[in-house]
Amino acid sequence: MKFRALLITLILAALVVLPTGPVQADTLVLKDGRRIQGKFLGRTAYGVVFEVDGEQQTFGNENVESIKVGSTAPAASAPAQPQPQAPAPAYPAQPYKAPQSRVTVQAGTVLRVRNTTPLVSSQSKAGDPVITELVSPVMVGNREALPQGTQITGRVVEAVEAKRAAGLAKLVIQLTEVEYSGRRTAIQTDPYQVTGQRSGTGRNVALGAATGGIIDGSQGAQTGAAVGAVVSATEPGTQVAIPAGSVIEFTVTMAFSP
Repeated sequence: MKFRALLITLILAALVVLPTGPVQADTLVLKDGRRIQGKFLGRTAYGVVFEVDGEQQTFGNENVESIKVGSTAPAASAPAQPQPQAPAPAYPAQPYKAPQSRVTVQAGTVLRVRNTTPLVSSQSKAGDPVITELVSPVMVGNREALPQGTQITGRVVEAVEAKRAAGLAKLVIQLTEVEYSGRRTAIQTDPYQVTGQRSGTGRNVALGAATGGIIDGSQGAQTGAAVGAVVSATEPGTQVAIPAGSVIEFTVTMAFSP
């Protein structure tokens, strides 16, 4: 009797011990790709009844792809350990570069420009535009304020047509605006003036002073300075002109920051 009792005890103990091998379970495959491990309990008009983790659940028939009874459930595995992240590459810090401030072109600065607008006293009138471009850059200290080729516009201040009997032709122009780096900046310069003069023989001649000085009004006057400006006024009634390509120097009369 003692042996029989001992045998029954061993059998019961063996039944209590959990299996170490793979667990046999049913697999429910859904149409969305999910695979549910559990115990198939049956099928009703409403769907498939499955026990999952001790909880009874019903899955609609329209969502069920297939049922695999007695499939081997994969053994539980330890959760995946997060992989160490590679350290971000270290980039050397770039030194901060403060934006350069705009320079100021002071009064007295000479702007040497090439005229691109042909002007004639008999055709031009006050207000007509004058377009020029810098022949040489404008420097402020060791910084370039305006590069060569910068467009500088102006206007005709006065245009007087020569008369056949009396009167002298005259052209006066002035620079008014700089266009640079997408900005338009108003400027002020001295005027450049070309005036015809009556000679002792009764002919008109062109007055031009390379220094830009003012000549007595009875003889005509010119302010500013020109290099290569051609003035045609050799006969009574002949007009004065500032052809395209003439190189002219203007002096800034008020500081500006382009």
